[in-house]
Amino acid sequence: MIRVLFTILVFIPFSSNAPAPDKNAYHQLTLKGIEYGYNMQIEKAAEVFDQLIKLDPQNPLSYVLQSVNHFYMLQWRASEAVENKFKKLTSKAIQLSKRNLSKKEKRLDALFYLGTIHIYLAAYHGRQSNWLRAFWYGKDGIDFLKKIVAIDPNYYDAYLGLGLYHYYADVLPQFIKRVTAILGIEGDRERGLEQLQLAAEHGKYSQAEAMLILGNIYLYTEKQPEKALQYSEKLANLYPANSGFLSFLGENYQRKGDHSLAIESFKSGLAQEAVQRYPIFKISLFYNLGNTYFEMNEFEEATSFYQQTLAVNASMGKIQKGVLALANYKIGLCYDMVGRHEDAVKKYQQVKKSQNDRAYKLARERLNKPMTLVARDLILGTNFTKTKSSEEGIETFEQALKKCKLNSEDYPESKIPELRYHLAKTKFEKKGIQSAISDFKEIMALKNVEEKWIKPWSHFYLGQCFEETGEFQSALDEYAVAYKLDDSELRFQIDRRREELQKKPEPNRGFESYDVK
Repeated sequence: MIRVLFTILVFIPFSSNAPAPDKNAYHQLTLKGIEYGYNMQIEKAAEVFDQLIKLDPQNPLSYVLQSVNHFYMLQWRASEAVENKFKKLTSKAIQLSKRNLSKKEKRLDALFYLGTIHIYLAAYHGRQSNWLRAFWYGKDGIDFLKKIVAIDPNYYDAYLGLGLYHYYADVLPQFIKRVTAILGIEGDRERGLEQLQLAAEHGKYSQAEAMLILGNIYLYTEKQPEKALQYSEKLANLYPANSGFLSFLGENYQRKGDHSLAIESFKSGLAQEAVQRYPIFKISLFYNLGNTYFEMNEFEEATSFYQQTLAVNASMGKIQKGVLALANYKIGLCYDMVGRHEDAVKKYQQVKKSQNDRAYKLARERLNKPMTLVARDLILGTNFTKTKSSEEGIETFEQALKKCKLNSEDYPESKIPELRYHLAKTKFEKKGIQSAISDFKEIMALKNVEEKWIKPWSHFYLGQCFEETGEFQSALDEYAVAYKLDDSELRFQIDRRREELQKKPEPNRGFESYDVK
């Protein structure tokens, strides 16, 4: 999750506060350049920002905008020349902004420019895995933004960076949270969300950025796809030529189970002119299409898009190693799902530890334990639930359970807990609460459960079942047991449920005793 804090900036377009107040031409050019940026026309944006520098070479805003522009050039189509230009521009922006700190009428804007540049430098160093340097730049950026809102609480664009850091400093794993605390970046999830919302609603130039960040947070971290959708749809409607926004919208639809709309969004992203200039977006869109068809149990179609992902990746000057590993693993999985095990093995063997640790571990598991029929049923059933075909998912799990009780090589009884878990979870999501409770309790009674995650996550979902039935203390009891597992994702979700229970009108006695960190 640490990379989220820095890589989330990759698809954020341009942000600036009030341009030169005395030059209407400067203001109009600023807006024009930013508009080019939002529409992924960064070469045209660069031309406009160069014009701004010529119009007013002492105004730091133009250097801020151009440095941000080069940050995206660096992410989308890297080169040493672009990287060197980015460093020079940030240095010039910092120099000019510091000069204006002593000028009362320019102090707030100067602080904002300094905050913005330092946050982008944090993102730059974060992507280089220079974490300590990234944190220091981030801390300095936040300090500049804090000074702004202390003077003027209505300087809403400052809340974008403040909200981003306050939120992620709270939800990152415990070790990273301790580091951020040492560096003076205090975490506050709710405050962060509130600040991002202020920027999204009232910011002059940061509204799109704030909406994108909020959309990402609600989709991937808060697990609230309905909330995320309002942001992703608005961004895609405002900037239909932005393949990044269309990709994000597609991922939102996919998470909601609207796979046909997801495919439409991804293909729309591929149809935009920008992807021809920046093939890194093709990689993302092809890979997302592969994942979408995989979840639809259309494995031949999924394989085709994963292969296109690899083809584009190979055509780029710099290979994206993580993409290479994940796509090869997923192709292997598709081959296994259609009975082409020998071809699957070849793909799993191509996944290297140096490319992506997670993909490597998954591939090694498949090599060490070839896919059985029950493993195939687990994937099919899970995919059915992801595509809103809950009844088919339940039937797949139940049929597999019956076969596992007979304990054969392809359907060993050791898979009963995992099947029971997915069956219960599907029933819970389908609002079959009492039946889900019964299944989760059966899991608790099982002995010798091989997968260590099954019982803690079952306690978590059982707690949610009890919330649905109004048995709040029983829910807290289940969350307390689940929290014992050292799983940052599970603990984050439990913390969110506990916070929601605190908001209930009836007092939740005993809550504090379970707030174990």
